[in-house]
Amino acid sequence: MKHEKYSFGYDLLRVHARLIHRLIHRRVTVIGLKNIPKNTPLIFAPNHQNALMDAMAVLLSSPNQPTWLARADIFKNKFISRILFFIKMSPVYRIRDGKDNLGKNDEVFELSIRVLKNNKSLALFPEAAHTFKRQSAAHKKAVPRIAFMAEERENFELGINIIPIGLFYDHYYKWNRELIVTFGEPIKMSGYKGLHQENPGAAAIALRNDIYDKLVPLTIHIKSKTN
Repeated sequence: MKHEKYSFGYDLLRVHARLIHRLIHRRVTVIGLKNIPKNTPLIFAPNHQNALMDAMAVLLSSPNQPTWLARADIFKNKFISRILFFIKMSPVYRIRDGKDNLGKNDEVFELSIRVLKNNKSLALFPEAAHTFKRQSAAHKKAVPRIAFMAEERENFELGINIIPIGLFYDHYYKWNRELIVTFGEPIKMSGYKGLHQENPGAAAIALRNDIYDKLVPLTIHIKSKTN
C-alpha cells in the first residue's frame, strides 16, 4: 500500500476502531474541523501526552488518512510492523536506534514529501516524545525540517498547511474518560518563504516557535513542574 494513495481497507478498519474508541471514552468532543483545508497538503502537529492513544485521537477525529511518522523502536516486531504500515505509520530513526540506521531516514523523508506532493496528510508529534503530564514539552525540529524540504523541492508552490492540534484527556489510564480534540487554525508555509530564502536556520526556528505558540492554547499547559 502506498501511503499517498486512498485506502479503502484503512477506512474500513477505522469504522471498527471508532466503535472501540467510543467504548473507551465517556465523551469525545471534536472542535475546529472547519480549520482543516481540503485538497491541500497538510501536516498535523498534535501535542503528545498519551502514547499511541494520541495518534488514534487524531486519525479517528478527522476525515483524512494521515501518514504518521513514529519512533522506530515500535517497529521491531515484524507482525506489529506490518499492522503499523497498514495504518500508514512509518519509522523515524534516532541516534539511540544506532548510527547505522540514521541513513534510513532519507527514505522516510522522501515518503513524507511524496505524501505532501499528492495533497495528502502527514502527521507527527512536534515534541517527539509523550510526557503523561499536562504540559507541553519543547518542540523539536522535525516538522519544520520536513515542511521546508518539501516546499524547497517545489519552489514554495505546494501550499503546505500545518494544523496544530490540542489533545486533552480528563484521565490518561481509566476507561470511561473524556477526550477533547481541538484542531487549530492552519499555519501557512507560504508566510515563511522570504525568511527562508534569507536565513533557513532562522526560518526553521521561527516556524517551530510559531507551532508551539499556536498549539499550547489548544490544550492544558501547566508551566510549573512541581504542580
